Amino acid sequence: MDVTSRVVSRGGRHWFRFVADADQDFVGLEIGSVGGESVVPSELTWPRWMALRAAWDDRERLWVASADTGVAVFVLDGAAWRRYAWEPGIDAAGRPPMQDLATGESVSWLMAEPPAELHLR
Repeated sequence: MDVTSRVVSRGGRHWFRFVADADQDFVGLEIGSVGGESVVPSELTWPRWMALRAAWDDRERLWVASADTGVAVFVLDGAAWRRYAWEPGIDAAGRPPMQDLATGESVSWLMAEPPAELHLR
């Protein structure tokens, strides 16, 4: 995946792009508002050599699928982007949050349908 181009959401309000770290070994995620100055970097990074796919859904949620970390869903909550986890075929209702070992973040599960272009179902 191109790590420099901005990909605008279907609603045209937000964009994302992947940015390589200084050593070019990992990529991080930036999310911003179209026409706005604020850019939100994610603490989550992915190895550059792993397959990485991302797409917006119709509700302005960003889905990122990686072979090593699974599927992350980024949802705008007020002024902040919050990350959720997703797995196919799992009812996440009442499921306890998972602990991200890399970031120390507690990540809740999201019950939603991924965008068709990710081919996750």
